[in-house]
Amino acid sequence: MIKDFKALLTVFLIFLVFVVGAVAQSQEDTWLHAAVKPFVQVAGAVGYFINFQQHADAIRWTNPAPEQTDLRSSYSAAHDKAPILYLTTQDTTARLIDRTGQVLHTWPFQFDKAWSNQNHVLYPSDLPNEAFYLRDFHLDDNGDLTTLVSVAGVTPWGAGLVKMDKDANVIWTYTGHINNDFEQTANGTIYAVEHIIRSDAPGDYAMPYLPFLEDNISIINANDGSLEKRISLIDAILNSPYRDMLHQLQFSPDDDPTHSNSIEVIEKSHPDVWWLQKGMLLISVRDLNALVVLDPQTEQIVYAVSLPLRHQHDVDYLDNGHILMFDNQGSFKEGGYSRIYEFDPKDMAQVWTFEGSQSAPFHTEFFGTQERLANGNTLIIDAEHGRIFEVTTNKEIVWDYYAPLTQTIKGTEYIATITHAQTVAHTDQWLHNQATSEGQ
Repeated sequence: MIKDFKALLTVFLIFLVFVVGAVAQSQEDTWLHAAVKPFVQVAGAVGYFINFQQHADAIRWTNPAPEQTDLRSSYSAAHDKAPILYLTTQDTTARLIDRTGQVLHTWPFQFDKAWSNQNHVLYPSDLPNEAFYLRDFHLDDNGDLTTLVSVAGVTPWGAGLVKMDKDANVIWTYTGHINNDFEQTANGTIYAVEHIIRSDAPGDYAMPYLPFLEDNISIINANDGSLEKRISLIDAILNSPYRDMLHQLQFSPDDDPTHSNSIEVIEKSHPDVWWLQKGMLLISVRDLNALVVLDPQTEQIVYAVSLPLRHQHDVDYLDNGHILMFDNQGSFKEGGYSRIYEFDPKDMAQVWTFEGSQSAPFHTEFFGTQERLANGNTLIIDAEHGRIFEVTTNKEIVWDYYAPLTQTIKGTEYIATITHAQTVAHTDQWLHNQATSEGQ
C-alpha cells in the first residue's frame, strides 16, 4: 500500500513539475516565473526524497558487471610492482591489493562507530551504514588511514573525514561536508574541498539559485582533525582579476554551480611558470571547466584558466613540470568520451593523452583518477566500470583489474564504482609486523 502510494505520488509530482516548469519557462523574467520557481524546487526535492535509493544506485552501481572480474591481464615485466589501495561504492572498506589481486590488508569502517548521530547528514531519517561509502584517502607510513566518507543520494553528499589506525580503530573525525577530494602535506596539513550551504549572494553577484552549494577550501590539522580555517572559493574568484569566469554561472542548471572536485598542493616551484609556486593550491573547478590557483596564506586567486576539457577531475602536478588531468567528457572519438590529458603549463600545449578505441572503450561520466608512476606508466581508474588499469607511454595496457565487488539489482549484476585508487609505498614494516603477529 505504501509503495503504491509512493509510486502514485511520484508520478503526480513529475507531472506537476513538468506542467508548472513549462509554464514558468514560457513566462521567464515575469512575476509568474519568480513565483513558481520555489514550488518547482520543492516539488523536485520531494520527488528526490521518495526516489532516494534510485539516485543512490545511479552513482554506486552504474554499469553491469563483466563476465570476469579480478585480474584480467598482467605483463609483469612492464607494469609497476607497488601494491594498490582502492575504495569503492560497495561499502566503507578500504582494500590494499598486490598486483596479483590478492588482498593484503583492509580497513573496515562503520559510520555509526565514528559518529554517534547523523545530525550533519541532511536527510529526514537516519541512514544505515550500508548507505555510506569512501571517496578519497591518505595513507601514512605507519598504516594510519585518513579517508573521506560520502553518502549517495543526499545533498550535500560529503559526510566527513575519519582517521583510523592500521587496525581500523578511529583516531579522530572531522564533521563537515567534505566532498570529492582532499590533500595532506608532509607537515600534517589537510587541504579539503568542503560544501557549505549558502543562502546569500556573494558580493554584488546575482546567483541564479539561492541557497546554493558553495565550494570552500578547508584547512584541517591532520594530527587531531581540528579546523584551522575555511576559504570561500567563489568569494576568492569574485575578488580576483578572473571574476568574469563566473559569468557562465548565470546558465548553471542546478544549485551546485562550481563543483570543485580536485585539489593539489604544489610541493616544488616550477622554474618557468610564475603561478606554479611552492605552497600554492591547484583546484579543478569542474562546472567551469577551469583550473584555478589559490594562495592559502593570502586567500587570493593568483591565476585561473579555462581548460580544453569538460567536467574534468584529478589534477596532478608532475615531477617533469607538466599537469595531468582526468578529462571525463572532452573526447569525441568512437572509443568513448573520456581521456587522460597531460599538458605543459608554460604554453598549455597538449603533451600526451590516453583515449579509448572502438574495440576498447574508455568512458566514465563522473569520478575517475589517474597517477603517473615511477616507471613512467600511468595508472588509470575507470570509475564507473569498476576498473583499474596501467598503460605505458606508448598506450599499451600492461595491467588490468576489475574489482570483484558486485550487487544484483532487479535481476542484473552490477559492478561497484571505484571512487579512488593509487599505489602506496612504505607498507613493508607495518604489514610485516601484522603478518608476524597473526602467525604467533
